[in-house]
Amino acid sequence: MSTAVDLLYNLAAVMLPYAVFVAAVLLTIQLGVMRRRILASADRAGGAAPRGNSPLITAGLCLGIGLGGFFNEIMGWQILQWHQMLSSRVPPVTLAAVNFNMAWNGVTYVMNLALTVTGVALLFRAARRGATMSSRVLVGAMLGGWGLFAVVEGVIDHHLFGVHHVRSGPHELAWDLAYLIIGTLVMVIGAALARSRGDASCPCAPATPS
Repeated sequence: MSTAVDLLYNLAAVMLPYAVFVAAVLLTIQLGVMRRRILASADRAGGAAPRGNSPLITAGLCLGIGLGGFFNEIMGWQILQWHQMLSSRVPPVTLAAVNFNMAWNGVTYVMNLALTVTGVALLFRAARRGATMSSRVLVGAMLGGWGLFAVVEGVIDHHLFGVHHVRSGPHELAWDLAYLIIGTLVMVIGAALARSRGDASCPCAPATPS
C-alpha cells in the first residue's frame, strides 16, 4: 500500500506541472480562436482588420515552456548537480537511488521534448496560416513560457509537494524563493515584450498549392 501511495504521490508531483502547462497552451489556443472570430466579424463589417499573432504567441509559449524545462534540468541536474526530480524524497546517495531519480528525470525529459516539438509544429502552422510573424512577439512569448515553467514548477514541486529544491541545505527556502522571483520577472518581461510593437512584423501569406 505504501509503495502504491508513494508512486501516486511521485506521479502527481511530476505530472501536475505539465497538466498546468497543457491547460495554459490550450487556453491561449481558445483565446486565439475567439480573437480570430472577432477579426472575421470586423472584416465582414468592412473594418479590414489585420491578421492576428495569437498563433505565434501560442507557439512561443509552448516552446518557452519546453526549452525552459530543458534548461532547468541541464543546469540544475546535470551541470551543477544541485538536485534531481525526486531527490528530496529519495536522496541520490546510492546507485539504486540514482537510478530511481534518473528514471523519473526521464519522464520530465519526455514531457519537455513533447512540448518543444509541439511548439515547433505550432510555429510552422502559424506561418502556413498567415499569422502576423514578429520576432519580438515570438521571443516575448518564449520568455513568458520560460518564466511560467519556473513559477509553476517551483510552486508545485518545491513548495506544494517538496520533491526537490533548487539547492538543498540550510538556505534552500531562499534559493526556492529566488527561483520564483526570477521566473516571475522573466514572465513579466516576456509579456511586455510580446505586447510591444517596436519591431517590424509581417503577415505571412498562407501557402497556396502549386
